[in-house]
Amino acid sequence: MKLYIKLNKEESSRWTEIKTSVMGADSVDDAHFAKILFFRGINAFMEDLKEAVEGMDDATREKLLAEHAAEQNEEVTVPIFEKESKSDANADKDNG
Repeated sequence: MKLYIKLNKEESSRWTEIKTSVMGADSVDDAHFAKILFFRGINAFMEDLKEAVEGMDDATREKLLAEHAAEQNEEVTVPIFEKESKSDANADKDNG
């Protein structure tokens, strides 16, 4: 997925100022810094949502969770790829 954000000249200079003050002059590129901010924002949003749900009365929470569960057809999983070690690669060659 790609996201594009168009900044005007003033916004662009502020972006650079913020990135430089937070991460250092040449520590990360704009794309990496944007990812950091994006995921921090999502994490903050999810924490706020969790607190809101925990603050609901039991009946409202149960109703909301039941409605959400009915809409969700399957569980979403995110694969985690680990770097293959040499011993794993050799084992595959021996078995295949």
